[in-house]
Amino acid sequence: MSKFKRKGEEELQVGAGLLSPVSKTADVSSYEVVNIDMDLIAPNEKNDFSIDELDELAELIVMSDGILQPLILLPERNEQGMYILTTGERRWRAAKLLKEQGRYPAKYKNTVPCIFRDPKDIELPLSNDTKELFSIMVTNQYRHKKEADQLMEVKNWTRIFQELKDNGEEYIPEQLALLAGTARYGENGEYEPERLVGQKMKTLVSAHVGISEGKVQQINKVEKNASDELMDKLLNNEVSFAAAEKMLEMPEEEQNKLLEETTGEKIEVKEVEKRIEEIEKKKVISKQQVESDLKKILERCSQEVELGSKEYKKYLNALNQLERVLW
Repeated sequence: MSKFKRKGEEELQVGAGLLSPVSKTADVSSYEVVNIDMDLIAPNEKNDFSIDELDELAELIVMSDGILQPLILLPERNEQGMYILTTGERRWRAAKLLKEQGRYPAKYKNTVPCIFRDPKDIELPLSNDTKELFSIMVTNQYRHKKEADQLMEVKNWTRIFQELKDNGEEYIPEQLALLAGTARYGENGEYEPERLVGQKMKTLVSAHVGISEGKVQQINKVEKNASDELMDKLLNNEVSFAAAEKMLEMPEEEQNKLLEETTGEKIEVKEVEKRIEEIEKKKVISKQQVESDLKKILERCSQEVELGSKEYKKYLNALNQLERVLW
């Protein structure tokens, strides 16, 4: 019989209640804690997870008389002279909120406690960019997630597992499993690795994101086929996932029109269904839509396509039918 190895079941410090288990158990004892001006800190562009519960976290900071768990920053400043976060964006934003309200503990002035840690030091067969992404993701994995967060997790875990496979890994490395909270150990205390080779990607991803394989397939479908505009709205929680999936049935021109017309309110699936009904009644196709559809077909074609006589006749008939319909 095997069991999950659990770390940090007890909170380490007062005021850590809204931190993820990874944040609460991060080993910072071997790093020097430095107070950094919060205005010299910037969020990480790779962190697309939603930021919520700031008010609750801000109250905990006040109750605890400061931030007790240090933020983690990249060791090098960027070109603008800013320190970049890998862990603790919510704590940083909550501190800034308190500062704006005049409620941040005065003894810390405008600073927050930080340590510097380079994701490159993580001993995993991943690129440095992917290590940084992994560091951000495991910090956010235990929070209540919105649909956009699940989409990002599916995308990121797919990237991680594919990179591990490409680098010749047959099993999930122990350090990755430990940080992700999925490590299993036998009765003798030895790590029982999960196979990578031979496992379907959707199976691996669903187990680590905590959603069904069917949901993973739905997310992949949306991520692969949605326009840039639709993806931006989805990630900003301005479109529900169900609505985004339904919008894929609409011509891209109509998708963009709906996105432009709807401001200030989240687009739900009922609104999309109503718009699809209107489109089907009108059945109006613009020249731009025809060009877009033909472009998609051409993108899927190779430079040359060999056709038998029957297929070639079907091709000519299809062109003639399209010409008659449009003209």
